Amino acid sequence: MELVTALQGAAPQIVDEALASVERMHVRHYERAGEVFTRGALADLFDLVLASIRDRDVAPVVRFAEDLADQRFAAGFDISEVQTAFNALETAMWR
Repeated sequence: MELVTALQGAAPQIVDEALASVERMHVRHYERAGEVFTRGALADLFDLVLASIRDRDVAPVVRFAEDLADQRFAAGFDISEVQTAFNALETAMWR
C-alpha cells in the first residue's frame, strides 16, 4: 500500500512535527512529562494509526482512545490536552 509506505518513510519527520506542535501549545501535562514521554506517546499513536490504515480497521484506535481518555482523566488531564496531541499528529500526517 503506497500510503502506508509513504507514512512509514516519513515517520521521524511526522513525529518531530507533531512534537513541535504540542510543545508550541504549552500543554501543561505534556510539558511536565517531558519530551521523551511526549515523543514516545506520539510515536506509539502514529504506529497504531499506521497499523489501522494498513489493516483497514480503526477499532484498535478507538479502543486506544477510549482507554487513553480514561487514564488521562484519572491523571487530571483536561480533554483538550489529549485532543491537542491527536490533532498535532493528524496535521503532521496530512502534510
